[in-house]
Amino acid sequence: MRTKRAADPLSSEDLDSVARTQQSYERIPYRTGPWPSARPSHLETTANLWGLEAAAADRCSMLELGCGDGGNLLPLALCHPESTFVGIDLAKAHISAGRGLQSRLALDNVRLEVGSFVDLDSDFGSFDYIVVHGLMSWVTPGLQEHLFAACKRLLSPIGVAFISYNTYPGWYMQHSIRELLRQHNRGVNDIQQRIERSRELLDILLQTVPARESAYRDYLESVGAVARDPSREYYFSHEYLEDQNHPFYVLDFIERAGAHGLQYLADADLIDMELDNMPHEPSELLEKLVESRAQRLQILDFAVNRKFRQSLLCHADVVLHEMPDLHRTCEMYIASNLEPTSADPPINGPAVVEFRDRHGRTIEVDQPLVKASLLRFCEESRQPIAFEELVDWACRRLGVAMGARDAQDRKEREILALLLGRIHLADMVDLQSSPPCWSFEPSTYPVASPLVRLELAENERTTTLRLRALAVDNAIAREVLCLLDGSRDRDALLQHFEGRLPADELEKILQLAADNAMLMK
Repeated sequence: MRTKRAADPLSSEDLDSVARTQQSYERIPYRTGPWPSARPSHLETTANLWGLEAAAADRCSMLELGCGDGGNLLPLALCHPESTFVGIDLAKAHISAGRGLQSRLALDNVRLEVGSFVDLDSDFGSFDYIVVHGLMSWVTPGLQEHLFAACKRLLSPIGVAFISYNTYPGWYMQHSIRELLRQHNRGVNDIQQRIERSRELLDILLQTVPARESAYRDYLESVGAVARDPSREYYFSHEYLEDQNHPFYVLDFIERAGAHGLQYLADADLIDMELDNMPHEPSELLEKLVESRAQRLQILDFAVNRKFRQSLLCHADVVLHEMPDLHRTCEMYIASNLEPTSADPPINGPAVVEFRDRHGRTIEVDQPLVKASLLRFCEESRQPIAFEELVDWACRRLGVAMGARDAQDRKEREILALLLGRIHLADMVDLQSSPPCWSFEPSTYPVASPLVRLELAENERTTTLRLRALAVDNAIAREVLCLLDGSRDRDALLQHFEGRLPADELEKILQLAADNAMLMK
């Protein structure tokens, strides 16, 4: 790794913090996993909506600073074999674990290295996407400046940097609990002892907090639940007992990024930016008060007491749209989990049909083409579909011809594109600029993701190519998936099971694997 010390020297506090952090993560390694909002396809799509023609997800370069054990990068490398991924982390234990999994997955488009972002100069490379997850708030203010500078230095001209961080005002309550635990453990160096003392204190406090302090009690209970969960010990120790944790006001984050030649692009969770997701009258009143996009975000954070953000940055000289260009929806792939709230909904004519998402939120639609389009994901397939293909399907469902491309046709398509875009901003429909990276149908010689095969050989849970966790509790299904290495057709699979698996059941398992994004293209 070519390195070069940054021009601004690190303070003694910064150097001490780096050493202590490295030791801390060697003692209790942090378990990482896929972070879907930081996947290249999502970053590309979001950038496109705001006018930045970012690199295509299937042929890009991504750098993750503070990559841990590669739990985020390695699944991405499987999804995008023509892209390259580099991970940097201070802890040798993290990189050693990541390289071990990389070897088992036989991935040659990933590089994991021990190091610090402070030491990476421009000769290290230029990256289309930089991911900084769970790092910015957990370093000293001085190191935060170095982190902004590293993103500026290593980002390609059309690059996008993803940075997550804790935010005020929502983090004030957690900050007070964190300070309480750190004060209680002052002078205690053994990390296991600190964890046990913290659990004991939290349990006692929950017995003494007055009922009228319901908000404080709720926070204590949530932190106490994490502290008592052995499987989350790594998270509790690093979130609440580390030396450094510095939340931002989003306005300050944007200004500090600007001082390094970076500008705010959007948030990875688009719903975090939208006043439209608040009740109509308050959002209208707030809109009249704000003078800038950054100020709007700051007021919104106070309105919803936000404690965490995932912001996207790009170079300051990139010209962005003031608002997302929802007309771009017609160039994208669409996926939806919306369901109609009534059976056999009327789609021809102006009757209103209500659709509900998995969180119970609803929208009402009266345009026939929009209603038919949303029904495609209920009646045909949940798989993503290109906009034009979706229009064709909806027209067939309506029993109308829309191929003339006349004025009415164009108007209907524009309404559909704009509405799907608006629903996407509300996190109720998924848009994606690049084509999906998994197979929609099982091939003659099906190939399951190597990660799926590896994980299901050892337990019942796995990560799909959508980067979603999935439980497979059927032992036969797990055995089938573990055999899908591309060397067996259906006859060979049935022969392996020697009558234990009927052909129609095998086909169901293979199709479910495809439907759940577990099969490679």
